[in-house]
This record gives sequence, C-alpha cells and structure tokens, in this order.
Amino acid sequence: MPVNLIKNGSFEIGTDPNNYPGSILPLNPGATDIQNWVVTREQIDYKGDVWQAADGNRSLDLNGSPGIGGIAQTFNTIPGAKYQVTFALAGNPFDAPAIKKMQVEAAGRSVTFSFDTTGKSNSNMGWEQKSWEFTATLPQTTLEFFSVTVDDDPLKSVGPALDNVKVISLDIIGTSSPDVLQGTAGNDVIKGLAGDDILIGKAGNDQIVGGSGKDILIGGAGNDVLTGESGNDTLIGGSGKDTFVFNKTSEKVDIITDFLAADDTIRVDASNFGGGLTANSAITTAQFVLGTRATTADHRFIYDNVSGNLFFDVDGTGVTAQVLLTNLSSEPTLSNSDIFVVA
Repeated sequence: MPVNLIKNGSFEIGTDPNNYPGSILPLNPGATDIQNWVVTREQIDYKGDVWQAADGNRSLDLNGSPGIGGIAQTFNTIPGAKYQVTFALAGNPFDAPAIKKMQVEAAGRSVTFSFDTTGKSNSNMGWEQKSWEFTATLPQTTLEFFSVTVDDDPLKSVGPALDNVKVISLDIIGTSSPDVLQGTAGNDVIKGLAGDDILIGKAGNDQIVGGSGKDILIGGAGNDVLTGESGNDTLIGGSGKDTFVFNKTSEKVDIITDFLAADDTIRVDASNFGGGLTANSAITTAQFVLGTRATTADHRFIYDNVSGNLFFDVDGTGVTAQVLLTNLSSEPTLSNSDIFVVA
C-alpha cells in the first residue's frame, strides 16, 4: 500500500471551527491553526459541520471572509520521482459564481480545476475526486491549493471547497538500507537509492535505477532500461529489448550478464563522456575497435571479446588512460551499432 506523504490531509486536526460563529473559522495568510498546513495568499475559511465534508467533519473554503486564499504543505520528495496528488473538490453553493475554480501547484508546475455548484447544497455538496501528477525536482516539495474564483463583490466568501488531500509516490523507491523491491505486471519505475539492493522489474517495460551500493537489477519480461549508477552492479536484462545505461565514466564497473546484440543496447551520455561523441545516434565504426586498447585517435570504445570487457578511451591516444566501463560476462558479439549516444 503506497504511503500518503501528506499529513492531516482531511484537516481534522487543528483549532475547532465548530467553536466559532456559524462553524466557520476565517484564517489569514501565515496561519497554522490547521496542523501541518499554512495558509497562503489571502484569507480562507476553515469549515466545521456547517456543510457536508468529503472525509471526516472539516473541510476548507479557499475563499475567505473575504479573501482569495490558499493552503500549502511541504514534504520530502526524491528529485526525478513521480508523484500523484488526489483530493476531493466541491464548491461553496451559497452564491454565484456557480463555477468555482482552484489551482494546484507543485515542483514548478500547476493546473486549474473547476467545480459546478449548480444544484448543490450544504447537505449535498457533490464532492468529486480529482487527481494530478508531478515530478519532483528537489528533496522537498511544497504542494499548494489556492482559489482563482473571483466575484464582482469582494466580500463574498464563496470559493472552491477542498478536502481529503493525499500524495503518493508512483515510483517504487527504496531506502538507505538494503532493499528487495519488486515491480508489477505494468510499467514500473524502481529506484534503489542507498544500500545493496535487489531490484526486480517483472513484466512490463520498466525503468530500474540502482543508486549507490552494490545492486542487482533484474529487468524480467519487457523492454527495460537498467541504470546501475554508482557501485559495482549486476545488470540482468531478461527477455525483451533492454537498454543498459551508463551516464558517467566515473561510475564503478558493472557486469551485464545476458547482453544480446540482436535485441539490447548500451546507452551512454555524450555530455558526460566527452571524446567528441555525437548525440542521438550510434557510435561510428571508426569509434569502435575489437581488442584491449585503442590503436587510432578515433577509437573510443574498445571491446575485448575474449574477456567481455568494454572500455572507453576519451582520446584514443593513451594520454588519458582508458576506463573499464562494463563487463559483458556472456562475451557476446558486439559492434558499433550496439552502443547508442544520448545528449
């Protein structure tokens, strides 16, 4: 079961709005009366049993008395990981406009949601479940909900209603300890992070990233993308057309156990490798040689088909020592067309 990263998502913990006139507590920007949340922009109304909540007994009107406000919470995230936001949306049915609009923002992205209050009432709010996804860019992400409902009368407190906020990771993410993580029958993103992990994609076209540690990555069925990152990792593609990613020459040596030239690809990063590699294409025949060392200044990838070692030489002259990139333990036939360069 995915863990909800949001605390107090139904706004049940905080100063009790039922102790205030009309079971409504107006909250100004910066207020922290609702545990784990902070009010943003302008005033909002913290609602008690004045109307039907989606979950529990409390919810929010993001238009205050008066004000066009918002609410925000900051939580830990992993840069590059994808997250799903779900929440219940309704609107204050007391007055116009009938269409209430709210914006959701996180990680530099935002989206606007709307709700039609026509035919709704305090006892029949008509809550709708909404969802949205974002990709984290920082170790902490702030999620904000704010009203964009404007009326000619600024004193009206009739905005979008919010309740039951949840955020879950759509990726399968490890910890700082050794983990065993398994995917599903679908397309999964699995990230081991720290520790010596075992990461298993199973079926589907999976993206598996080891992180630090000595990891074992197993693609399984499907066309998988395996990235060992730092550490001496073992990469097992399984069936399907798999891609083995090497982002830096400074990463430790990985072992690829089942590379098949007919199906699989080695992918390298032009910007980090250097050596005049051209992005978005396979390396040229002049940049590939069989043997144990470069013999011309054009050679960049050297494959020893006896040992299965694949080397990279940034200049082909020996001025800078070649680097052992990976060992293909099955000692397959390899050519320049099996090595693809990305930007």
